[in-house]
Amino acid sequence: TWDYGKLGFEAQQHNASFAMEFDIKEHAKPVKVVNVMFMKSYGEKWEGSELRVHTTIIPSTKSTDILNNRTTSIDVLGFHGKNTSEIFSQKLILDKDEEDPGAKPNDRLRVQFDMIGGATFKITGLMICDH
Repeated sequence: TWDYGKLGFEAQQHNASFAMEFDIKEHAKPVKVVNVMFMKSYGEKWEGSELRVHTTIIPSTKSTDILNNRTTSIDVLGFHGKNTSEIFSQKLILDKDEEDPGAKPNDRLRVQFDMIGGATFKITGLMICDH
């Protein structure tokens, strides 16, 4: 169905998934937050819609914690009872404390998106931030 031209990555089947990987450049600030923007909608097509967003920080080969991938995940619902489609955002906090500052320079950040409910979901944006 038509969603009035809202741009984004749209899952259109059960168990759909995709991933993005980002190399954190040598002189970059650490990535501390991943903010996912997504659409919530209504109707039969959107019933049961749920997405798991999973981040993995893969330490650089220069790091002493090379075997210690750090992960964070959230589950977000794509269905609501309003007769409208709206954009929401959800944060994944990557920096747990001073000893775990998020994705550091030379690390790789993987963001995995997996449908865990329903067959339709739309991601409308992704921000990777240092605060």
